[in-house]
Amino acid sequence: LSVRPGYWRGARIQRRASAVPGQSASTQVSLLPPPWDELTTREPLRRATRVSPPVVTWMRSRPGTGELGALIYMDECFGYVPPSAEPPSKKPILTILKQARAFGVGLVLVTQNPVDIDYKAMSNAGTWIVGRLQTENDKRRILDGISGGMPDLDARISNLAKREFVMHLAKKGEQTVLKR
Repeated sequence: LSVRPGYWRGARIQRRASAVPGQSASTQVSLLPPPWDELTTREPLRRATRVSPPVVTWMRSRPGTGELGALIYMDECFGYVPPSAEPPSKKPILTILKQARAFGVGLVLVTQNPVDIDYKAMSNAGTWIVGRLQTENDKRRILDGISGGMPDLDARISNLAKREFVMHLAKKGEQTVLKR
């Protein structure tokens, strides 16, 4: 969870001084990775399920703002918001995607397999960053989700080199190629 200074004022969020080595207890960023021996296939989904509902409650207690104040990052989000099942994490994550912008909260969902994400989650994404895709199903899912923009998007995605990405800004309908 990444937050700008002063944003958590009044929130009941526990911060650990030792969460980030070399930083003081007044740090505004907390990284709490699980110990590697506890990281099982199901553990990330359990953590997403535990973290998402309190984030929804907290963000709704905040005044509205157009300024990003907190960013939630969920890597390898397989199973968090699947297209066909209803795990306990799905409803709060969809709520965050639909409503969080109004409260200055952003959500980054990262996956290597776009077909694993529900279309409702994809349609609420404001910024897309797409790298090389290995399967036609993944590419088709992205092309179905991104409307407007480059007429040659299919070819662009197919021809991306390693460490190249297409960034799509949904509200502006703009797409650019990013190179790392």
